[in-house]
Amino acid sequence: FVKPRNTLLSPGEPVIAPEGEGVWQVGVSLGIVIGRTACRVAESAAGDVIAGYAMVVDFSVPHDSFYRPSVRFKARDGSCVIGPRVVAAEEIGSPDCLAITVTVDGQIVQRANTGNMIRPVARLLADVTDFMTLAPGDVLMLGVPHGAPLVRAGQRLRAEIAGIGAFETVIQ
Repeated sequence: FVKPRNTLLSPGEPVIAPEGEGVWQVGVSLGIVIGRTACRVAESAAGDVIAGYAMVVDFSVPHDSFYRPSVRFKARDGSCVIGPRVVAAEEIGSPDCLAITVTVDGQIVQRANTGNMIRPVARLLADVTDFMTLAPGDVLMLGVPHGAPLVRAGQRLRAEIAGIGAFETVIQ
């Protein structure tokens, strides 16, 4: 799925619970930040086009369909936080072995690792650039771990990817 411009939210801005039941599903992903034009990149050359990595916190309205989620569930205004910073690619030893931790109200609700995603970073980049060109500044999400937790208005969320950074907010 694509996260259009309307979904982007700066790390310091409030995350507003969606209308209705007021529940977000929280997916934490490693963001692969593209450093130069990437078209038909071989897996072995993936590192040549990656500028760095950032954490992406993807807020979605809970839904049943994993493979074909409705745009109305995934592309809500203010539903995607990228940051708090971009870490240079050379500062990360292996992007395919980073711990992901999510806490809600101080309780750990998810532990995962980028090594457990469907494809490693280089393979994903090769697969995606086989059918579309990525430009400098584009961010490709590695994917979110299975079992993304839920948060409601009033709850405190903390998401972290080891070596990349953490994001904290109270859902409004």
